[in-house]
Order: sequence, then C-alpha cells, then structure tokens
Amino acid sequence: MNRIVLSALLAVVPSLALLLALMTKTDSRARLLWAFAAGYFAVIPALLAEIAVSPWQTRQTSLLGLLVRSFAVTGLFEEGTKLALIWAFLRRRTREPPSKPLWKAISIAAVVAAGFAGFENVMYAPDEISIVLVRGITAVPLHVAASVAMAWTLVHRYSATLRGIVPALATGVSIHGVYNLLLFLPSPAPLFAAPYSAFMAMAVVRLFRRACDDRRNSKSAGADSRRRRRTRIERIDAERSDPEKRGE
Repeated sequence: MNRIVLSALLAVVPSLALLLALMTKTDSRARLLWAFAAGYFAVIPALLAEIAVSPWQTRQTSLLGLLVRSFAVTGLFEEGTKLALIWAFLRRRTREPPSKPLWKAISIAAVVAAGFAGFENVMYAPDEISIVLVRGITAVPLHVAASVAMAWTLVHRYSATLRGIVPALATGVSIHGVYNLLLFLPSPAPLFAAPYSAFMAMAVVRLFRRACDDRRNSKSAGADSRRRRRTRIERIDAERSDPEKRGE
C-alpha cells in the first residue's frame, strides 16, 4: 500500500513541477490552475472513448492495425480532448475567436497537457515505481510537446481561428502517434521512445524561448506606443495653453 502511495506521489511530481515553473512567469495563475485541473480530469472522457474501441484495437497486431491504434485511436482521442480544452480556455469570456498572445496560449497548452499526463501516470501507480519514473521523463514531455505544438499551430500560424483546428489537431496526433507506435512495435523500437521524447522536449523549450521573445517584443512595442501617445498628448496640451503657438 505504501509503495502505491509513493508511486502515486511520484507520478504527479513532473506535472506539478512544470505547473509551478510556469506560474512563476505569469500573472494568470488562477487560469493555469484551472487549466491544469481540466487537463487532469480530461483523461476520463478520453479513456472512456478508448475503452469503447478497445475490443477491436487489441486484436490488431498488423502494422496497419498498430498505426490505426497509435494515431487514429489513442492519438486522436487524447489530443482531440486536449485541443478542445485549449480552445475553450483561449476563447473564455468571449464569443469571438480566441486572440491570446502566443506565450499565454502555449502556457495554457502546457499545463493542460501536464495535468493530463499526471492523471495517466497515477493510473500506473500499482505497477513498479520504475515504470512511473520512466513515464515521468517520457510521457509528460511528450504530452506537453504535442499540446504546445497544437497551440503554436493554432495561434502562430492561423491566428487562433477555426481554420487552424484541423492542422493543429493533425500536428498533435502526429507527434503523439509516433511515440505510441514506438511503444507498440516489437523490440528494439521501444528503446527509441525516450530519445524521441527528449528531442520533443528540446523543441518545446525552443518554442517557449521564441514565445518569450515575442512577449518581450510585444511589451516593448506597447511601451513605445504609450510613450509616443503620451508625448503627443503633452504637445497638444502645450499648444493649447500657449497662445503664440496657436497663432493668436
């Protein structure tokens, strides 16, 4: 029993660490907490959908069957669920298409994925602790990478419009499906799952850095705009108060 509790605690440590790291870099902490909780419990509908087709997919042992299971079942259900949450949080409190800065979009996507992966890891708590630890360093980065890539595609390439839903979903399913396929294929394919997750984690770090640059540039541009507007207002006020400048 104590081992299961320890495994359950270890299962959520990577997800909580990511959540806390992002909360230190934003003022929207409440929204990140809600996104994490939503992602955590979003595993339930995704799991139910996978269970509904499990009698069929478990009989598929051919390469085509494994491809369908990796991409069209697990990848599609899980990434579709996460994308629905990402879209909902981006358009919260407005009926218009979401229009959030890139940094906020990928932060929401990352914590939704962290919550989702955390719940998945907890389900493995009855297994060996080593399995939980391996999933913590492979499955969590994989889920985060897929969700961040979807948010990036949706916001950066399609300005957060409905046109970007299908391309974003295809991006997430592709990233997740490759990981699943590596695990489902015979040895030595599963050995490449960890390097693949590490590569995707590095890609996510790079996207976050680009988003940070975008946020800094946006703040700088906003500050310059406010400064120019303030200078213009001061000049107009000075002209109104000086009769000579008004030609009087």
